[in-house]
Formats: sequence, structure tokens, C-alpha cells
Amino acid sequence: MEQFEVTGSSPTQSLPANWNIAPTNPIYIVRADSQSHERNALATVSWGLIGPWLSEINEAKASQSRAINARSESIHEKPTFRAAFKSTRCLIPAQGYYEWATALGRFAPKQPFYISAQNEEQLSIAGIWSSWRAPGGVIIESASIITQEAQGELAEIHSRMPVFMPRDRWKQWLDPENNEIEYLRSLMVVESPASIVIAHPVSSAVNSVARNEKELTSRIELGEPGYYEWATALGRFAPKQPFYISARNEKQLSIAGIWSSWRAPGGVIIESASIITQEAQGELAEIHSRMPVFMPRDRWKQWLDPENNEIEYLRTLMLVESPASIVIAHPVSSAVNSVARNEKELTARIELGEPETLF
Repeated sequence: MEQFEVTGSSPTQSLPANWNIAPTNPIYIVRADSQSHERNALATVSWGLIGPWLSEINEAKASQSRAINARSESIHEKPTFRAAFKSTRCLIPAQGYYEWATALGRFAPKQPFYISAQNEEQLSIAGIWSSWRAPGGVIIESASIITQEAQGELAEIHSRMPVFMPRDRWKQWLDPENNEIEYLRSLMVVESPASIVIAHPVSSAVNSVARNEKELTSRIELGEPGYYEWATALGRFAPKQPFYISARNEKQLSIAGIWSSWRAPGGVIIESASIITQEAQGELAEIHSRMPVFMPRDRWKQWLDPENNEIEYLRTLMLVESPASIVIAHPVSSAVNSVARNEKELTARIELGEPETLF
């Protein structure tokens, strides 16, 4: 822990390496040493702050999963966090962390990402900690990560991100005698915080808490974000020739759709969805008569809002100027016709033979 200048007390035993930490698991924190606030101490605590008013051990442990994160915008007001924010702050060292893509970004929902420091050092994440006395006198120390609204490229993955505490603010942040709320809040405001990290997609194996090997952090290649279409006899290509269509900017397409829930006999809920299509335009009309409705980012909020139910307004949201201009199409192998095939190579371009002529 040389990076965090720990010269005060430290745990007698080190934590085993864990590349998939779950709520209530033990984590390291760096805090002011109890004997001298000028020194940094290393401690092991349980992840997920325990509310100071809780009295039963089972209730306390169950509450931790709901308090692994504290919002920087309201941390000074929430009963669970406000006392710790005022007097027991910490740094949470992390080699990296995982985040799961939400439906509002450009990646498939629930796609996991591993996020780590650009300089390959440990991240210094702002946190709070507290001590809770269980019935019988046992002391449990716990901590929460402080989060803020996501910025930069991280906002394309999730709406929240940790607050990263710069090294030149560590001393002020850890000092328990600093308890002026607005000053503490100002310490959490950092210019371009997302620029210090780098993110890459990882395997969904990280979704299993039983897995904790380092290989979980390994980069994977995502499938290309596009769709297939088959040429009709009305175009200039051979009928049934498959094409792969994707965004020119290599991001995922945001296709307008609708969804619903259906309750089956027995009570099982099945959720389903449909893609909305429109008359094909531009070069796509040479392939097929229909194309998806692409929803621009600046209309996502209005489109997803269930309170927007005026039919003509919703129809106008689907009208986009030159929608076909945002995509590019290329022919692919007929191997895509087999549902048993799903490898990325199916999206590879092929060269079509010379078109046949009558003369």
C-alpha cells in the first residue's frame, strides 16, 4: 500500500486476492490513524454501510446490500450516510471495478465492463466508513463507495460512476476534524474524472459471485452492433442475398421498439418486444422494401417516457431525416441462414460475383 502512504496501523492478516467482490465481502479502506490523524491507516471492513439505528444482526447484514453506494449529491442528507460523511471518511483502493451497461447507453443492456486506471495504479475511490455494535458487543466496521453522475465515455455504459479522490486532497478528505459540509462536498468535485480510467468489455462470467479469478478482468471482443437483411427480387441484388447492416460510426444502433408483459397460466410473466420498421430509404431500398426505425439519442428520453401517450406526437418522434445515411451495408455469406451458426465471422464482407446479363 505504498501508493497510499500507509504509515499507521494495518491489519495483521492480508485479504486474499478477490477479483469479484460482492456486497458484505471484506474490503480494504485507507483512513486517518486513530492515534495520529497525520498518518494513514489501513483497515479491513465489510462492504455496505450499516445504518446506525439498526439493532439486530440479521437486519444489519441484510441492509448492507442496499448501502454499498452513497450518492455524492445527497450523502450529507441521508440518515444512513450523513454522520459518516461528516466525521469518518476514507479512501477505497481498487485495482479496478465492474459496471454493467444500462439500456440508455450504446451497449447491450447488462454487458459487464472492467474499469481501471489509465496509469495502471490503484484507483483512490472516495468512501465513508462507520462502526456498529451488534448485540453482545461485537463491533462491525463497514463502508460505502461514494458515487456521482457518470461523465465522458463512462456515461455510455452507466449513469453513475465512483468519485475518484485526487492525491492532493487525501489529507483534507481523511482528516476527521474537517466537518464543514460544503467544503467536504467541494472536495468531491473533480474536473474530467472519467479521463483517468479506461473501460473494456468482459465476460458475463463475472455475474457469478462464485467466480473470482483475475481472468474475469480480461477483455473480450463484442459482436458488431448491427442486423441482417435479405435482398428481395425488387432490388438490384440476387434475391435472398444476405447483407449485414451496421452504424457508420461503429456504435450500436438504437432501434425503436415496443414491449409488453404477458401472464401465462400459472402466473409466469413473459416479457416480449417488437422492432418498429418503416419504408426503406436510400441505398437500403436497393436491398429490401423495409428498414428499422432508428431513434436519435436526443429523442430517447421522450420515446421511453410512458407518460408520453399522444399518438401523433409519438409518430413524429419516428420521423428522422435521411435515416439510411447513418448505416452501411455489405454482403455476407449465406451461412447466416443457419440458426445454428452465431459466430462473429458471419458478419464478414464477401465479394459478390459479376451480375448476370441477358446479352
